[in-house]
Amino acid sequence: MSSKFISKKLIKELRSGNKFSKPIIRVSIISITISIMVMLLAVSIVKNFQKEISQKVVNFGSHIQIRAGGFNQSFESTPIQLKQAYIDKILSIEGVSHVQTFALKPGIIQSKADTVKINNDEEQIIRDIEGVIFKGVNNDFNWENLKDKIIEGEAIEWNSDKPSNKIIISKHISKKLKLNVGEAIACYFIKGNGPRLKRFIVSGIYETGLEEFDKQFTFIDIRHIQKLNDWGIQTTLFLNENCFDGKLLLEAKSFGGNKKYLYDWGKGYSTSNKLFICPKKDTIIQVKSISFDYTSSMERVFVGLADSAYIKLSVDGNACPCSGIMKYESIDDSTRNYSNESVSITSVTKNGEGSMRYYIGGYEVFLNDFSLIDKVDQEIGVSEDLLKATKITDAYREIFGWLNILNTNVVVIIVLMILVAIVNITSLLLVLIIERSNMIGLLKAFGAENKIIQRIFVSLGGYIMIRGLIIGNGLAFVIIILQKQFGLIKLPQENYFLNKVPMDFEWLDFLIINVFTIAVCYGILFLASLFIGRINPIKTIKFN
Repeated sequence: MSSKFISKKLIKELRSGNKFSKPIIRVSIISITISIMVMLLAVSIVKNFQKEISQKVVNFGSHIQIRAGGFNQSFESTPIQLKQAYIDKILSIEGVSHVQTFALKPGIIQSKADTVKINNDEEQIIRDIEGVIFKGVNNDFNWENLKDKIIEGEAIEWNSDKPSNKIIISKHISKKLKLNVGEAIACYFIKGNGPRLKRFIVSGIYETGLEEFDKQFTFIDIRHIQKLNDWGIQTTLFLNENCFDGKLLLEAKSFGGNKKYLYDWGKGYSTSNKLFICPKKDTIIQVKSISFDYTSSMERVFVGLADSAYIKLSVDGNACPCSGIMKYESIDDSTRNYSNESVSITSVTKNGEGSMRYYIGGYEVFLNDFSLIDKVDQEIGVSEDLLKATKITDAYREIFGWLNILNTNVVVIIVLMILVAIVNITSLLLVLIIERSNMIGLLKAFGAENKIIQRIFVSLGGYIMIRGLIIGNGLAFVIIILQKQFGLIKLPQENYFLNKVPMDFEWLDFLIINVFTIAVCYGILFLASLFIGRINPIKTIKFN
């Protein structure tokens, strides 16, 4: 008679059970079911919690940020030059999916006016203010990363002609300052000569659930920050209506930079922003301007990038000699008609677009796989000496440190649940051995070896363990499916950054847990079955 045959017979008896072993078997199955279910749910919750929070942080701040080197610890961006070649070089690194440009500037948002009554029934207007960080985004910004976070309104639409006056604020700021989509708001920026007011229209309201972001950040067109910070310069050119020594005068003006400018009218840079001309035919004149500074030896050096402006003059008559003041009429923003007794001139001006567009606060690098962050960071770190790359895990150490601690919690839960399963499966097998000690004595009397009898009882314990594992896996999968589809288990978002418990199937982890549990439990069953070797058949066999 084989051990398999006896095992099958005993399993059939276990299904009906007796008054002594039946409740113990039920308790063992329930404990194993709960143990495996808790382990699977713990892994699912922690893994997906880490994934959700990490993705939120990454979507807001990218995997790696590249900014100017140095010791600037403020939120005010230090400008760096935009280099398309550098972006292409980063994109060529394996694992990089997207690169976008950004800039940061602190500022203040003012609430709408509230009218309140004071003691003598006089009305007083009260406004609240909130300090925020304005994040300037460019036309390369990937709005898909924030698409599901914008709960009202819409993203900022990019206009190639002029900066957008739209702003996206958080739900926290919206509630605190009582602002809604479509409303105009006043924003103040600090400049060297005092605060600068700019008005924006609320385009959208976002909510990440991450308090650190929601309390601080708003989104605007990066061109506002470029201009407010005087990154680069902008040049204008116009024809003066006055005549000087019988000649026409062109004047150039520049804005931004360090307020020190050199001008090039085609013969090299000088400090002169004026050009005297006597055009005899239609002509186009260009002027370049650039910021400069002095070295310790009082030599001039260029600072930043140049900007250019153009003017087209259509001449009808004799421009020179001219005298007095010419009459002029503005046709539109760029066209003017000048005239006197001897000449009529039409000027069409194309002012410089500004070199400020070639300056940014930094690059945000997104990866296909979070696990590649260290590898890509090393490759980026040696690409440009004047820049430094910062991983998101370093920029937000507190958040990622907290997420890593959760792994310890999972390990503790798994160890405790394994111990519960071990205690229950050991107790069950010892009870079955004691209950069947008479049968063990008979089998030994008929010459059965200990290992054959052990195999029988290991099979019994394994049968009960597998039942518990199947039920536990089934319940865990049902709970995960229901939670994933309907989000039945909620969380206080202000504490956990999520409004529901995140769950999903982590197949590899589930397989490892099941295999490990089965291996450990079978090992414990084998060790417990060694007790069979100590049973004396003479003492256990009972005669009627």
